[in-house]
Amino acid sequence: MSAGFVSKMDSFVSAFEFLQRQKEGSFLRALRQKAFDQFSPLGFPTQEREEWKYTDVSQVVNTPYEISFHPPSLPLSPGPLFLEDLPADRLVFVNGFYTESLSRKSQGLQIKSLREAVHEKSFQKYFDQERKEKPLDALNTALFQEGLFLEIPKGAKIQHPIHFLFIYSCQRPEAIFPRNLFVLNEHSEATVVESHVGLDGEVYFSSPLTEMVLKEGARLELIQIQKQGGKAFHIGSSYVNQERNSFFSHAVATLSGKLVRNDLNMTLRGEGSECVSNGLYWTEEGQHVDNTTFVDHAFPQGTSRQLYKGVLSGRSTAVFYGKILVRHGAQKTDAQQTNQNLLLSKDAKVDTRPQLEILADDVKCTHGAAVGQLEEEPLFYLKTRGLGEAAARRLLTYGFMHEVTDQIRLEPVRQRVEEVLLGRLL
Repeated sequence: MSAGFVSKMDSFVSAFEFLQRQKEGSFLRALRQKAFDQFSPLGFPTQEREEWKYTDVSQVVNTPYEISFHPPSLPLSPGPLFLEDLPADRLVFVNGFYTESLSRKSQGLQIKSLREAVHEKSFQKYFDQERKEKPLDALNTALFQEGLFLEIPKGAKIQHPIHFLFIYSCQRPEAIFPRNLFVLNEHSEATVVESHVGLDGEVYFSSPLTEMVLKEGARLELIQIQKQGGKAFHIGSSYVNQERNSFFSHAVATLSGKLVRNDLNMTLRGEGSECVSNGLYWTEEGQHVDNTTFVDHAFPQGTSRQLYKGVLSGRSTAVFYGKILVRHGAQKTDAQQTNQNLLLSKDAKVDTRPQLEILADDVKCTHGAAVGQLEEEPLFYLKTRGLGEAAARRLLTYGFMHEVTDQIRLEPVRQRVEEVLLGRLL
């Protein structure tokens, strides 16, 4: 295990040993053992690893956590539920545990708990694809307790969005490992909102893992919202495997949290598959946000588009680490990747590293990055039209973000995100 990151691991070891003593069945027991054996020699990632070079997780590791095996016993008072007015099936988890009293699910929606689905061969086929050198994914596999398996039947088109709402309310520092698996069969369609919301002032570590499989012609829109507490740590991973002519649309908005990392991995395993990812992050004093993306073009005629924008204020930091891989034989690939950052403070800092690795010769691939402050010319123009300095800066900042928020097609979600952002501009 990594030097310096050993002393606080006792709670993870104890939790793993407790789970292995439960009657979970041979498949899950073997899965947990394999995952923990993978995590143990690696430990939490250090900055010596290239993809973690600019994100220091020592503050995460050096916090002693508890890991609960039961739902919170105290009454939950989260205030208004996040996106309460969203016309959607809503599945609520509190500290990682499904909470039926806060949820609403329409009849016919084929959702099972992971504990129910784990014994099915169809589930086992897709669950937990082995990923070497991903220690936090392995830790999630070793320690997850609850989650949901969503399978959309062939040709089905789910009319209303499905909202997975994860609420964190921790009296003491807790480590929580949510887990979900979505499978969209041939030519099916769905829209999923995954939001993580925490109470301010509370310390916790959430490490969710979402796996998605899109069969031929399937279409999935995934919107992820991070609205964590100001002292919270969040390191999440998402994986999507796309087959022929499938379409994956993704948007992520990071609105708060002390340290947040969103790790998105998209693999295009069939001809004509397409993925689009848009990201927005706003950091304030002392906050750090890391968006790490990987697009694997494994087959010909794939298309990918990425646009990530960040607004940084105070002494805050951000990272964009994006890689596009075009494999041998993946001809006619069309890939674009852009990262733009607006610094509102001289003390803010961003590290941006878009990358291309191209092993085919008939492709169209571009990438670019920009870091800067508001330009004087448009500021001057707005002031000549009667706006004050502060109002002009607010308007230009909003315009910079709007290119990404406009890509969130669910209007109630887009409005809620814009409300949060506009509140910081006033």
